[in-house]
Amino acid sequence: MGSSAIAMPTPGSARSFWLQEALAFDPGDPCPPLRGRDTADVCVVGAGFAGLWTAAELVTREPGLRVAVIESDICGAGASGRNGGFIVPSWFDLPEICRIFGDAPGIDLAKAFDEQTDEIGAFCAEHSMDVWYHKDGSLELIADWQDDHSDVLSFLASHGLSNHMVRVDAETARSYV
Repeated sequence: MGSSAIAMPTPGSARSFWLQEALAFDPGDPCPPLRGRDTADVCVVGAGFAGLWTAAELVTREPGLRVAVIESDICGAGASGRNGGFIVPSWFDLPEICRIFGDAPGIDLAKAFDEQTDEIGAFCAEHSMDVWYHKDGSLELIADWQDDHSDVLSFLASHGLSNHMVRVDAETARSYV
């Protein structure tokens, strides 16, 4: 059986709505390409959310650390720039995370993801970043009753984590939208 490849956009050819809006407001100065050699203690490849957050965290923890971030396009041009700007800890992925890493490490990872939501808000406030940050939770509407996440809800409940994801009836869901 042959596989059909998903056509990926050429770097820089597709911009999300929010990135188009940000660039229209302030395109910034272009960064010069890396020429020749440079030296750093740590090189972060990719200036998406994870790469930039990693670089900022490294410098915060060790101010004298020389960190280089390299990016083939502009910051946020990849998947980070196409995610709609949502920060979701993804509790619905916990059973799969635990299947891969084991229950205790998986739950620790999920809790760390959840804590990062608050850390991101604190970071934005500390640096006066106008990013429209707000923490409201998330609402997932499921039309296919065969995939109602019952297994995930049971898994969370069995680990004392049922407060992170709850089922609501149609009337309650309508009150949110």
